[in-house]
Amino acid sequence: MTHKELDTFLRRYREDEIESKSLTHGFEKFTKLLENKEHLSREDERFIKAFSETARYAKHILDNNVISLPSDDTFRKASDFHVRVNDRFGYMPFHTHDFIELVYVYSGVCKQLINDESIEMQPGDICILDMQTRHKIIPGTEDDIAVNLLMKPQFFNFRFFEMLGKNELMADFFVQSLKNRKNESNYLLFRHHERSRVKWVVNTIICEYFSEDIGSGDTLLGLMQILFTELLRTYRNETGAISQTSSIRTDVNNIISFIKSNYIHCTLEDIAKEYNYAPIYISKLIKKSTGRNFSQIKQDFRMQQAAYLLQNSSLSVTEISDNVGYVNSSYFYKAFKKHYGKTPQRFRAGI
Repeated sequence: MTHKELDTFLRRYREDEIESKSLTHGFEKFTKLLENKEHLSREDERFIKAFSETARYAKHILDNNVISLPSDDTFRKASDFHVRVNDRFGYMPFHTHDFIELVYVYSGVCKQLINDESIEMQPGDICILDMQTRHKIIPGTEDDIAVNLLMKPQFFNFRFFEMLGKNELMADFFVQSLKNRKNESNYLLFRHHERSRVKWVVNTIICEYFSEDIGSGDTLLGLMQILFTELLRTYRNETGAISQTSSIRTDVNNIISFIKSNYIHCTLEDIAKEYNYAPIYISKLIKKSTGRNFSQIKQDFRMQQAAYLLQNSSLSVTEISDNVGYVNSSYFYKAFKKHYGKTPQRFRAGI
C-alpha cells in the first residue's frame, strides 16, 4: 500500500461508520436531551428510553458508565500490536483499556476528553494514553480522520524495551512515563504540525500494517523504533530537558542481554553472580523496569526462538522443543499454544 492508496483507504466509509453516520441525528438529539434532564417531556423520555435500548453505547452514555475495553476483544489473536482506524461519526462513552493507545491525527481535527480535560489535536499530532486512562473521542466530520496504534504491555515493556537496546535515554523516558500505575492515569501529547517526518513514519506504519506483506512484523517494530526516536527528539526540543543516563538502566539492559544469550539454562543466581547483586534484587529490578518477571522474559525468548525455527528451519517440533530448552515436549506444546494462540504445527503452516 502506497501513501496515496492509504489516503483513499482512510477516507472511504467503513461499515461501522455507515452505521454510525445513520445514527448521528439520533445521537445529537439524545445527548442534547440528556443535558436538560430536568425539563424533559414524556415524549422526550420515551425517545431516550427507546434510543438507549437500540443504539450501541447509548445505554452506557445514559447511565454515565465508564466501560472497559479488553485487549482480547480488540487485537488480532496472538498479536501485541494493532492498528485501528477511528470511527469518525461514532459516539463512545468514557472508557478505559488494558493496553497503551497512540492516537494519531491523519487529517482534520480530533477532539477528545481525557479525565474530563478537553484536548483538540491537529494533523500530525500524537497523543499516547497509558493503560486505564479514562477518555473518549468526540464525533467529528468526514475529514476528521484519526488512527490508533495499540500496544499491549508486553510490546512496550519487553519487545520494545529490548529493541531500544542501549538507547538508555529513550528507554528511561518512555518506560518511566508510561509504566503501568495502579492509582494514576497518564498521557503524553506531542504537537507535530510542521514535523512532516513524523507524519511520514506513522503513515508508513499504517501502510505496512494493512499490507500484511512478508516480514511486516519486523518492519513494523523497526518503524516504531524510528517513531519513538522522533518523539524523544520532539520532547527534548520542546522542553529543553531530558533524563540523564541511568546506571540502573544500563544494568537492566545488560541483564536482558544476558538472559537473551543464556535463556536455555540461566537462573537468577547466574545473573546475580554475573553482576554482583543479590538474586532477589535482580528479580525486583527486572520486574520494576520491564513490567515482566524473570520467568516471563526467559519464556518470551524461548518462544521467539521457537517461532523463528518453525518458520525458518526443517527441524521437527520435538527437535525445536529440545533446541529452546524444554525437556518435556508436551509442556512445550502447551506453552507455545498459550503464547501464540495456536499449536506449533498450525503456526508453521500459517493457519
